[in-house]
Amino acid sequence: MAMNSSQDPSPKPSRSKIAAIVILCLVSSSIEPIIAKYAYLHGATPWQILVIKFIVGGVAVLLLLKGSRWPGVRNVLRIFFMGMLLIATSALILYSLKFLPASILITIITTTPAVVALVNQMLGKERLAKTFWPGFLLCFTGILLTIEIHRILTGEVSFSSIGLLCAFSSIVLSTVYRTRMDDITAEFPPVIVSSYMFIITGLISCAFIPFILPVAKPSLSVGAIVGIAAVVANVTFVEAIHLLGSTRMSMLGLLQRPIVIAFAALFLKEPLSILQITGIIMVLGGIQLARVEKRNRHGEASEGEEEGGENISSKRTA
Repeated sequence: MAMNSSQDPSPKPSRSKIAAIVILCLVSSSIEPIIAKYAYLHGATPWQILVIKFIVGGVAVLLLLKGSRWPGVRNVLRIFFMGMLLIATSALILYSLKFLPASILITIITTTPAVVALVNQMLGKERLAKTFWPGFLLCFTGILLTIEIHRILTGEVSFSSIGLLCAFSSIVLSTVYRTRMDDITAEFPPVIVSSYMFIITGLISCAFIPFILPVAKPSLSVGAIVGIAAVVANVTFVEAIHLLGSTRMSMLGLLQRPIVIAFAALFLKEPLSILQITGIIMVLGGIQLARVEKRNRHGEASEGEEEGGENISSKRTA
């Protein structure tokens, strides 16, 4: 039996609930690089962690589908496409790290919200407030400070065309993923979309098991932890896109870098410089400025949002 594609109307969630969803998404997604860095030091490889992550995630989401209806072959194929985008984006980012410094990769990926905003505006899905671009530039500058870009500019860093191609390709795929997720979550509950996507990616990852053997013990434990964290991160991310829109959530996603820095300083004892602290403050300020309006299918602003996006309703604010 196919699941009804129209979601039952429900009251708008409170600001505190939306904030909790966004915070849980950012924290869970920030766990992966910290744990992965520890695993790399003990013999794990990025590909091992990636495969185990999706397999464990696919198993974990089975509980979320209990009692849900089969969405139908056509809709599963749509979700399959989203799963392929997720795998391809993750793989491109991992592969680009072989050729580019992590700081350069982070700088490139930080432009994703701008691309998402432009695409959504061209499609008529969202309207950007006058303060959006100043807010984005403030965030972008803050990210550059958090990765201490001046150390790269004053030194000799080799750039690989392959690495740059992979990095910019990941932005393209991520933009398609985020903007398409807006459409799918308008028809199906976000948790169902995320669950089927992880099952699909888990099944695909099983085909790559022979290529990651032998698996180091850290890869198994870390892959399992990252898999659980990835499920939480993706379910909350998809839910946040549904509530806030892909542009707004992409901007809020820029908080992940400051969170990773804070976690690294706290758990890995990595030093935190004044420039990094300044960058974090700039990111927080920029996100407050970068406002957007989400439009409905008729091109009208969502209920409760004022002209110019200055006053965003509880559904649009985190």
